[in-house]
Amino acid sequence: MHFLESSFSPGFFTLPESKKLLDFFEKSQRGFNVTGKTNKIISRKMHELCESEGLTRWIRLLDILNILSSSKDLNFISNAVVHGKNDSESERLNLVINFVMENFKREIMVDEAAMLVSMAPNSFSRYFTQRTRKTFTAFVNSVRLNHACKLLIESQLPVTEICFESGFNNLANFNRHFRASYKTTPFHYRKTMIG
Repeated sequence: MHFLESSFSPGFFTLPESKKLLDFFEKSQRGFNVTGKTNKIISRKMHELCESEGLTRWIRLLDILNILSSSKDLNFISNAVVHGKNDSESERLNLVINFVMENFKREIMVDEAAMLVSMAPNSFSRYFTQRTRKTFTAFVNSVRLNHACKLLIESQLPVTEICFESGFNNLANFNRHFRASYKTTPFHYRKTMIG
């Protein structure tokens, strides 16, 4: 999710109710890892946000930010402020991210992504890891797992079908990655989230 400070009305941050949020934005410059119960709540709410439109989408974003600004389940990921990159760097990274979002259901090679931004594969791998703090392969897998979670919650598809629909080439590989990320199986994740 991307938004600017100017996305909010000019007087928004002068409201007493916005003080916690302003403090949160200030601290967030060091980056946060969201853990514990907050991680579970925010994950569910982000899925809901992605399915929303119009004012409901905006309200859900504010709800997420409000929860994060009050949570104790946040750990800094950097000791220093993380500065943004310039526009051309953002454009290059967005090109790769959009490419992954459109193609994650098929096999994606690092060489293919590197070619997209006119870089050598090794240089691209270093560049991508520096910008995202994830390897390219880990990023692709996280996109696939996010899609799988969405399908587990919102569809009745069997786990095997969700595995292939999410871009994994076999069930064992899917289960291994899912357990590593969510500390549970896809079946139990669905049961926990749906009830």
